[in-house]
Amino acid sequence: MKNKILISIIGLFLGYFASAQIYTVHNLYPENMFLYNPAFAGSANRFAGFVDYKHHLAAISEAPRTGIAGIHTPIFGNMGLGVLIKTERVGLLETNMLRADYAFRTKLSDSQTFALGFNGGLMQRNLNSEGVVVLDDTDPTILGDYFKKNIVFFGGGLDYNLKNFNFSASMPVIYRSGVNLFIRTQVYSAYNFQFGQWNLKPAVSALLAEKNFEAYHAHLTLGFEQKFWLRASYKSNKSLVGSVGMALGKMGIAYAYETNNNALAYIGGATHEISLSYGLFDVKKTKPEPIDTVLVPETQEYVHKLKRMIENETYDQFVKAGNFAFYNEIVSLTDSMFRGTPPLVDKDKNKHNISNENLINNNTVTNATAPGTNSESNVPKSNTKTGIELLDKGLSFTEGSAMLNADGRAYLDNVAIFLKEHPEMKILIYGHSCDLGSKQTNLRISKQRAETVRYYLTINGVPQNQIQSEGIADMQPLVPNTSEKNRIKNRRASFVIIK
Repeated sequence: MKNKILISIIGLFLGYFASAQIYTVHNLYPENMFLYNPAFAGSANRFAGFVDYKHHLAAISEAPRTGIAGIHTPIFGNMGLGVLIKTERVGLLETNMLRADYAFRTKLSDSQTFALGFNGGLMQRNLNSEGVVVLDDTDPTILGDYFKKNIVFFGGGLDYNLKNFNFSASMPVIYRSGVNLFIRTQVYSAYNFQFGQWNLKPAVSALLAEKNFEAYHAHLTLGFEQKFWLRASYKSNKSLVGSVGMALGKMGIAYAYETNNNALAYIGGATHEISLSYGLFDVKKTKPEPIDTVLVPETQEYVHKLKRMIENETYDQFVKAGNFAFYNEIVSLTDSMFRGTPPLVDKDKNKHNISNENLINNNTVTNATAPGTNSESNVPKSNTKTGIELLDKGLSFTEGSAMLNADGRAYLDNVAIFLKEHPEMKILIYGHSCDLGSKQTNLRISKQRAETVRYYLTINGVPQNQIQSEGIADMQPLVPNTSEKNRIKNRRASFVIIK
């Protein structure tokens, strides 16, 4: 007979690991919270799948072995669906589980998100007594369907994020057996410290059985970008866990080793767990495709659509990518969302047909006077004095940025009105920087500042042939770069009348 096990050993496994049949504690769950919390369905913002295998107390042949496979995906933007299949064997006891999950995620603010999830499913438990040597043929534990049960369960969970802080709680398995209600609860909290490309994340979790505290875990994870991580964990049963994981694009692999310091240390052995995943790790964001023409939205629905398109990006990233058209759309839409109304559409000013490619590539200045030269003599003073004074003011930028703030846009609105009233006037926009940073960096940011101003004037109706732009880095400081106060004044864009 195979698996010659005395019936007295059955009690050991059925008693000690009874809760494991319902709620196996995995060591790799911090990287895959979907294992326990339905609120994480669709949280990867892409289709995600995984398989996980855990061999507990490897030195014991009939110790628990658990295999899990799951998939989840976002739907309709803020919802998620998932399915999880689990199979586990502990001694002679086998459990199979099928779980379906639904989650709803909402953005409370720019730095807060909240998700709520629900799940339900079916568990089937069986006792496989084939090949068992028994001491008592009348023992009820090996007769008929004593251990065979079909259990319907349900559960729920929540997840809250505030910047780098995360808190989640779940009850993934709630079921009734006879008059008893069985509930397992997990609470998890973590904070992520970012140091450039590295991050350090301490975390704690607690497990509760019904109303009783069952265990706690403490974790410390060191990660590099989203490509590699190491973690050390301590469990309240005095076990230590070392985990390592890495990602290759959307594929991920992780392994955990747990020491055996619990009550079965004298007969046990270590616990091993390995996980393969697809889509659970963040990957490098791809640069958004440029928008060929400026589209001025006419409905608030378009505002929300574009907002979703730029999620997890910053305005500066679009500017640095040379995508000035998309950048200025974002600025306009941000203003409209703040006011609660869509931006006005000015169809008479030909805003719908401005080529972003032509604007970005046309950085060459021809027939321009030298920096600092102002050809005011070519313009009648009686009609343009106020406008020339307006141009002399210029506008400022924050350090390392080419993004227009509200004051800058209001100022350029007035400049646009003046230039459209004087179509015979041609101007040159100079982008400037302070002396901080390399020459290459300063030249790049100064060109971006000049081109951002140029583009903004163009989408406000100023003809393209009326304005030119050039970046000159820190070649023409307004004041000496001897203090931060002066450097702020030098991060600017200025205007020169060339005709």
